[in-house]
Amino acid sequence: MTTTPLRPQPERSPLQATVHLERWLRGHYDAVSDTAFEVVAEAGADLPALAASGLLDADGVIFAEPGVADSLPVPAVALEGSVLNCGDDLVVGGEFHIQVFDYVALGFVALVGPTVVRITGEDDLTAFLADADLAVSDGSLPQWLLNPGVVLADAPALAGMAPTGVARLYVTADGMVRTAPGGADLAPLRDGAAAIRAAVATHATDPSLDGVLPSRTLERARAERPWLPRYLQALDAVRALSRVAGGPVRISGFGMRLCPQAPAEPVESAALPLIARADDGTCFLLYPNGGRAFKVGQDVAILVEAKIACGDQRQADAVAAAALGVGADEVPGLYSRLRLPEMRAA
Repeated sequence: MTTTPLRPQPERSPLQATVHLERWLRGHYDAVSDTAFEVVAEAGADLPALAASGLLDADGVIFAEPGVADSLPVPAVALEGSVLNCGDDLVVGGEFHIQVFDYVALGFVALVGPTVVRITGEDDLTAFLADADLAVSDGSLPQWLLNPGVVLADAPALAGMAPTGVARLYVTADGMVRTAPGGADLAPLRDGAAAIRAAVATHATDPSLDGVLPSRTLERARAERPWLPRYLQALDAVRALSRVAGGPVRISGFGMRLCPQAPAEPVESAALPLIARADDGTCFLLYPNGGRAFKVGQDVAILVEAKIACGDQRQADAVAAAALGVGADEVPGLYSRLRLPEMRAA
């Protein structure tokens, strides 16, 4: 077993610690990592073994029960409450509170402050998918997920994204390691870092919900809804752009198209920009990777929408021409004058 050199614990404010915990809850990391940036440990977990395992990144942090966290020789933050217990209240660093709810309960509770919403079983997944289907059919995005204080946990697993190694980890009281509370069991901590890394690598998609959903249930749901990653991005886009726009925005492909002849459903790759329109007609392009947002004219938004929503350039030209009220032979010239960051499907 490799070991991590012991070093003094750097000072972290409760606010900084909360930012770390929210990233862990979301589960979204930019790249595959063989060390963990955040680890949440249940009460009773062997934290000295975790600290010496070589799994923790040099800038990583462990969240653990008060008292124990203070005695570790690696960065650690006290975390009261359990992520597993829906209805519980997490307290980070003795100051910041985060509510924990399962998805089914979310529509029936008053949200007060930061909240994390978890998929804990088939009922939660069914409710989540019903909301997603409604969003595609008429643009009715669930308002509780648009609240800037709400974190939808394990979104990469819902989207079917590839695992990001051991970037985030969860350690149970008996020493089992997972990527998340509802994730697949990877390996016992005592088996060492190499065994845990190898176990993650056996999964084609993020395994953070594999422990709470029956085999292939989520896989079938994603196959029936290839736009699911786009839906999750749409939720993020509305949260981000509503503040910029000063009011509600609608996302192309979710009950709204600028081009009437474009496919109604979000057929675009999740790697391509999202197009949003505010109530006053202002249009935006939001690039998923990096979150760059640009305010653009409606004609530009129409050209982009036609390009990313249509199967080939000839179809895009015809769809854009109809929406702009120009001849199809004029559209290639309009495209040639666009100066936008590259739009290429992954």
